[in-house]
Amino acid sequence: MRSSSILFVGVHVRKRESSPVKKIGCSLTVLGVLLVVLSGVLFYTTIVNALRAHQTETFELPIGKTFISDYFTVNTSRACVATVTLGIKSDSVQEEQEFGDRDYKLRYRFPVSYTVEDETAQVIIREDTWAAWDTGTRFCRDIDVTSTGGSGTIEHQFRKFNVQPPGRVRVEARIDPDSRYLAQLTFARLNVYARVSRHTKYVVGGLAALFGGGGLFVIGMILVAIGFIGPKASETSKKVEQGTRKKP
Repeated sequence: MRSSSILFVGVHVRKRESSPVKKIGCSLTVLGVLLVVLSGVLFYTTIVNALRAHQTETFELPIGKTFISDYFTVNTSRACVATVTLGIKSDSVQEEQEFGDRDYKLRYRFPVSYTVEDETAQVIIREDTWAAWDTGTRFCRDIDVTSTGGSGTIEHQFRKFNVQPPGRVRVEARIDPDSRYLAQLTFARLNVYARVSRHTKYVVGGLAALFGGGGLFVIGMILVAIGFIGPKASETSKKVEQGTRKKP
């Protein structure tokens, strides 16, 4: 009687033992979930920081003439960025296919130059660039384009820069006519934004956490499944083998 009780306890304890594969799978699954949650936090931080950007100043830009602003103050806690908002009319369009449908984009190319300097005349940033239909970061609205041309309001963003306290700066800017596509400007505005976040590290970190976490979750679930199925398959095999041996 005693020996059978001991045997029963031993079998009961063995059934409670967890497979090493199952343990690793559970750990990887939990780690994957945590990384996916982290990616959500990083993307949320990116959105919140983007919403905190504050438009400090807006200036009307004359076409083909250099504009120089008075000194103004920007918030120095984060980066700043200059943009130009353009009202554009163009008879030149680019035809593209999107999801089987024809789409037309306004073509334009305006030379833009700007300089930001502080009160000591120290140049913070200087850039000779383009506000063009196929370059840079653009935000479009009120776009109305057909195969023969169209119009729209498009904001072009340039490089971000940092300003040291006390944050007193001025801007010199110029936008010239479009000599390639002959697009026309109905207005041009120079905008300066402060408290602008540099999103790259958050976006890259969020994507890495999302894909890494998703991969670990899948691998973990596969290992957990193997941990459950493996012992059962082994036990079934043993029972079949024992049954075969018992046959005369």
